[in-house]
Amino acid sequence: MANMQVTDRNQFERIDLSIPSTGVQLRSGRGMAIYAVISTLILGAGVYYAAQEIDGWASAIVLGVIILNLVGLMIAVRPNRSSPQG
Repeated sequence: MANMQVTDRNQFERIDLSIPSTGVQLRSGRGMAIYAVISTLILGAGVYYAAQEIDGWASAIVLGVIILNLVGLMIAVRPNRSSPQG
């Protein structure tokens, strides 16, 4: 271990989230189910309101570009994105 570089050593010392003793643990799935229902209702209300406010093709294009940017942001910041091997 003494002849390793810092990046090599970090590979051995990092936390393994696949082990059950690490990571996020829930006592029950009830809280997650309640969150899923509430967030789905809020999403539905937002979609309904956005559909009511679209008054032409220009508004639809602006909304579409905003949604595409959000999807691009989600792709860019996802944690399990593979990095290109050189």
